[in-house]
Amino acid sequence: MGEFDGVLARLKGMSADGKKDVCERLRNRIIDTVSSTGGHLASNLGVVELTVGLYSVIDPFYDKVIWDVGHQCYAHKLLTGRDDSFDTLRSSGGISGFPMSSESPADCFETGHSSTSVSAAAGFARARRLSGGDWRICAVIGDGAFGSGMVFEALNDAGQLTDNITVILNDNGMSISPNVGAFHRYLIRLRSGRRYIKAKSRVKRALDKMGGFGRFVERRMERVKGYMRSAVVPEGELFTDLGWKYIGPIDGHDVSAVEDAVQKAELIGGPVIIHAITKKGHGYAPAEENPSAFHGVGPASDLAAPARGSFSECLGKTLCELGAENGKIVAVCAAMVGGTGLMPFAEAFPERYFDVGIAEEHAVTMSAAMAKTGLKPFICLYSTFSQRAYDQILHDIALPGNAAVLCLDRGGASGRDGRTHQGIYDLAFMNTMPGFILAAPCDTNELKAMARLASVSDKPFALRYPAKVPAGALTAASPCEVETGKGVIAFESKNDLPVRALFITLGVTVFEAVKAAELLESKGYGAVVFNARFLKPIDRDAVIRLLRDYPDSAVVTAEDGIKAGGFGEQVMRIAAEEGLCADRIIISGFPDVPVGHASVAEIYREFGLDGESLAKACLERIERAGECS
Repeated sequence: MGEFDGVLARLKGMSADGKKDVCERLRNRIIDTVSSTGGHLASNLGVVELTVGLYSVIDPFYDKVIWDVGHQCYAHKLLTGRDDSFDTLRSSGGISGFPMSSESPADCFETGHSSTSVSAAAGFARARRLSGGDWRICAVIGDGAFGSGMVFEALNDAGQLTDNITVILNDNGMSISPNVGAFHRYLIRLRSGRRYIKAKSRVKRALDKMGGFGRFVERRMERVKGYMRSAVVPEGELFTDLGWKYIGPIDGHDVSAVEDAVQKAELIGGPVIIHAITKKGHGYAPAEENPSAFHGVGPASDLAAPARGSFSECLGKTLCELGAENGKIVAVCAAMVGGTGLMPFAEAFPERYFDVGIAEEHAVTMSAAMAKTGLKPFICLYSTFSQRAYDQILHDIALPGNAAVLCLDRGGASGRDGRTHQGIYDLAFMNTMPGFILAAPCDTNELKAMARLASVSDKPFALRYPAKVPAGALTAASPCEVETGKGVIAFESKNDLPVRALFITLGVTVFEAVKAAELLESKGYGAVVFNARFLKPIDRDAVIRLLRDYPDSAVVTAEDGIKAGGFGEQVMRIAAEEGLCADRIIISGFPDVPVGHASVAEIYREFGLDGESLAKACLERIERAGECS
């Protein structure tokens, strides 16, 4: 039996001291587990009291609670039946680090990306009205996520409803990087209401000590209290103008204050925003002092900054070099300055660095306009988040041919963040973008050369790379030259063995293909590995030459993206068009299924992208390949 089994059912009747004890135990459990499994630490520590206060009022198994972004759901998971499995957090076969409907009915809506909760709440409200249901609806959304355009679309729509919807704005002043923008400044003004609340409490305590006369004065003061508050606090006028009632700001670390606000919202009715002030990392000094570093941590508290020698670090350093040479280069990110490696550029060229917050669509279109004037914007986005800007990439960069550079960080298997964060769709969707050059470096040397190539390109250019550099790439320390649309031979058998295996690869999968080639060589089969470097334009001439030069070989393509519409299909199409026996080609990549959370190595093994699996697939096809010569 887990430590928190049955706690949820007892919360409503529990004393304040009892709830305080629950909060302390939840916080300790989260710290202990995340230090072992890795995960999102600071954000979860910041909502422990908020979660307990919320669940003292509403039932997550019946009511609809949407966590936005879902990485702040650890206390929720512990209280809703996943105590026994919490130690498996983000591990292969274990529980997800985000809400997952397949895990529990308490996870009413899956949220891996930000800013979707208010829209989902509006949807649940309309479904409730149509079905005659009576469930309560609460969206818990961070202030970083709240600044996204999708939230304002939802606020605008839901503000016209009479349905009861509660939105708890969890305001900790941060997303992953410190928040930016006009809405962030507006929240700072609202937070000033704490001074009013504290002052009112001090006056009330003083009047209470004065007995009857004090109560007489207090009653008379009620008449002018509204005027006093409006003079100090802006009263959430932005929200009220949109049709939402506003409660706050409240202390999000005060369980009773959260309870009272949620109950008050239910009594008021209609769409209500509760503005809760919290602190990221609350109760754990290292996370409080450095919430960005402790946003996402690896096992044993490895910090979430770009690793030394990583693609992100390389890009940041390369942009600094290019920026010093070319004053037209600018860098743009969407609340990920640390993760994308842009901090050095931001410090060196602050006037040419732009963090637009969690607003990928805006980042892309803004950059397109800058490119139109002759600037050279490098737009640095996580691959999984760039999907939200598909329309802007197509309409504002690709179709008009604006020469911006899209840097897709965390491309390929992302690992333990799971299916909402796997960067495996970018190759396929970028393959549809007309006029784009799409490069996939296998190591930091290629990335540096490709970034330099992109900086002088007159066409839209995309650089796609994963978070970590594969171990095999660390030996490739020499600079390299890269030509647009041209690949290179990465491995070729040096003995007299006949070449029976041909690997045509893109990106970091080249290193797994080299492992496969070496395994085949040990079994007496010669092998060649080709690193294509580019998907758009693909090195068609080299592919045709290789297929012709090795007509008796089995052919394996490898990419860390989905098979549908990706690199392997391009190779197979070329073979079919040239009559070069497309049926001997095996496409290795991800199938049309969600890819869950596990280490990258485990994901590669599961889906046949590791060296041993590639070698095995090739061996099974070698005999058949010779029949098609």
